[in-house]
Amino acid sequence: MLTGESIPVEKNAGDKVYAASLNKFGLIKLEAKKVGADTAIAQIIKLVEEAL
Repeated sequence: MLTGESIPVEKNAGDKVYAASLNKFGLIKLEAKKVGADTAIAQIIKLVEEAL
């Protein structure tokens, strides 16, 4: 979502996943490391607001 990658990238146990990740096979167990104001998108929004 943030990098504009158009080609799927396979992930393995322990790899980071990001917003808009797609799980095509089976179950996925993940832990949120950043939420709310700590996320990259929240920081981008803050920068845009400050620029206006």
